[in-house]
Amino acid sequence: MAITWIGCAPGNFRQGRPGGHRPEAIVIHIMDGPMSVADTRFNDPKAVVSAHYGIGKNGEIHQYVKETDTAFHAGIIVKPSWPRLKPGVNPNFYTIGVEHEGLGGVPWPWPDTQLSASIALVTDIATRWNITLNPETIVMHRQIRANKTCPGVHFDKPDYLQRLAAGAAVVAAPAVTQLASATALRVRVNANLRCLPRTDAAIIKILTVGDTFNASEMVTGGELVHDNPIWYGDGQGAFLWAGTTDRPQGV
Repeated sequence: MAITWIGCAPGNFRQGRPGGHRPEAIVIHIMDGPMSVADTRFNDPKAVVSAHYGIGKNGEIHQYVKETDTAFHAGIIVKPSWPRLKPGVNPNFYTIGVEHEGLGGVPWPWPDTQLSASIALVTDIATRWNITLNPETIVMHRQIRANKTCPGVHFDKPDYLQRLAAGAAVVAAPAVTQLASATALRVRVNANLRCLPRTDAAIIKILTVGDTFNASEMVTGGELVHDNPIWYGDGQGAFLWAGTTDRPQGV
């Protein structure tokens, strides 16, 4: 999945996520115009608006804001119906915004190329942040701001969720071997403990040289790092790349 970095004006997003918040849901938007206009608007310092991603009708994906930063995409709350809204907390702090090229009045479904790219991107985001895909974590913008029709009056959320479920079902899980007993591994260099066996997954904790990681499982098909696909897991959802340990080739 190719993603083109576009970026946005410094005043149109906030570095980091205040209060220790992390992405818990994904908000679906419609641009009400072409992606070129969104590219320009998000880079206009007077706009004070942005999203993390934009998806074109041709399937092209643009990224404007890092997922670890706060995009200004859904912060105005008007008669919300989203049940996971946190009282007193800006929803931008704990959501990722995904825009889609097009007009809100156009009948559903969107072009297949756009839908396929959207499903792939949203599935990837959910996997990276350990977000369970369901009606409460996939949010239409109008569920937060009711005076908007975004992502369009014809957007079929149940159909979109079905497509997400089908897409997630075909994502191959890495091979996992359960270790006969817990194995204490020594960390040789400062290393990130992540929620998935891949380098773009959310960081749970940073381990320093000499720390011990108690592994109960070994993933032999994780992300390839320096030609080494082996990761260790603790059985509780934390993963460490083997190359940072004293057992880089497995146990």
